[in-house]
Amino acid sequence: IAGLFIAKEYQSQHLGTNLLNVAKEEHQQLVLDVYLENQRAIKFYQQNGFQITKHNSLEAEMTWLK
Repeated sequence: IAGLFIAKEYQSQHLGTNLLNVAKEEHQQLVLDVYLENQRAIKFYQQNGFQITKHNSLEAEMTWLK
């Protein structure tokens, strides 16, 4: 996933989850990078089945497997 951004006024309406679910239907594996300081995004992806698979001082790579 190159980017998933939801405008602030549309956040917390399950739009991001719905978009991820469409991607999950189409793929066996999804990989993305998240800034470590963006804990809200990390929590969101973890709640949607992603796990941190690598990290450095700035970013975490997160992976979802079917």
